[in-house]
Amino acid sequence: MEKIKIKDLTLWIILAVFLRLAAMMIAVHGDSVSVNYSPSELAYKGILDIYRYKRDSVGMIGGWRSYYPPLTYFTVGFFQFISRPLNPGFYAWIHEIYPIGIRPWLVSNGVSFAFFKHLFFMKAPYLLFDTFCLASILGYIGDPRSKIRAFKLWSVNPVILYGVYMFGQADIIPALLTVLAVLAARRHKGPWALMLLSFATLFKTYPMFLILPLLITQSRSLRDYLKGTAAIVLPFFILLPFYFSSKFAVISSLFPKIYSEDSLSVDWIFPLKIIFMVLYAFLIGVCIRSKKRADTEIPALNLTMAVLMLLYVIFFVHVHYFIWVIPFLVIAVSTGVVSPRLYYVQIVCLFIFNLNSRNTSTALFMPLDPQFFYALPGLPDLMHNISIRWGAVMLAARMCFVVICVMMATDLLGVTAFIKRLPKWIGGNGR
Repeated sequence: MEKIKIKDLTLWIILAVFLRLAAMMIAVHGDSVSVNYSPSELAYKGILDIYRYKRDSVGMIGGWRSYYPPLTYFTVGFFQFISRPLNPGFYAWIHEIYPIGIRPWLVSNGVSFAFFKHLFFMKAPYLLFDTFCLASILGYIGDPRSKIRAFKLWSVNPVILYGVYMFGQADIIPALLTVLAVLAARRHKGPWALMLLSFATLFKTYPMFLILPLLITQSRSLRDYLKGTAAIVLPFFILLPFYFSSKFAVISSLFPKIYSEDSLSVDWIFPLKIIFMVLYAFLIGVCIRSKKRADTEIPALNLTMAVLMLLYVIFFVHVHYFIWVIPFLVIAVSTGVVSPRLYYVQIVCLFIFNLNSRNTSTALFMPLDPQFFYALPGLPDLMHNISIRWGAVMLAARMCFVVICVMMATDLLGVTAFIKRLPKWIGGNGR
């Protein structure tokens, strides 16, 4: 079998490294600060229970508001801790910048070597998880030519460059664990797959929606269900010390406001929840049906992508949320499961409706020139100046994105093929 030769990909490797380093250093968003602010208490003060600390600390900015789930806190805090000798002054800097925001701070203070050093160390750990994610993608794919296509798609992927290295969000970590879970499921190691999803949930909440479908499709007997359930529950014992210490504060880290009852005051949230529950129930039904028919078994890759696409139909999708599915899309496009054209259109639509303000467009580049990019209007304003109604363009892009998500989900679950076969089943000869 033909093997991948590193020398054939040298230029792509150089390009991938250059683009990532450039995105890390020329762009910054407030999310980078938010992700790193709380873990600095672990790295520099040894605070283990940030949830109780934030709840009880009147003087701490953000006060009662919770942080991400515990594994995000410990992972980010760990990397801050080991980088302390190379990154002095970080704790004081991030505690100075967090209360006023990154944009006003840059306008007042400008950039310096220390600023770029702090920026680098906030984002540098993502390079490790990014590399492991690529290795896992290549490990999933068997055909060498498909591996090369996947390598190229990942190397210059705009979602990774923007969401991970420009925005500075940590979604690449649970995305890696989710890829490993799908790899385990493919190898019929259901309990390991489910345990990995539970660990991923302790970084970001979204993998919890993948657990039940995977439990159903990976279990063949009562024993499998029991082993799978035990594997799901085991990682959540990490929460027990926090629960005894901080009660609701740590639980709230697993349930962002859009999932919680607090959000019912927003009129449009409740109907969306109902719609999602209906779609999710339909998906569970498809999973149960596929188990009864050996010829319609749904691969873990397809199932994972379908669940995430249904999530994207209901909730507003920031670019860094799309990191959750992008490894699987790269696999699917590289192996011919998903049309490349559909993939490219979906990515373009995603960016169009996300570039909706200064914060997500022009202001990202303030490290290059704080005064200039702070004063520069956002993309919507720039479009309005040339008589383009960007709001209408964004709405059209969002609708197109939703349609593509629905098309992909139904196709991946085999619903499209099922519908096509209905006339033959009903009419006998299809007429």
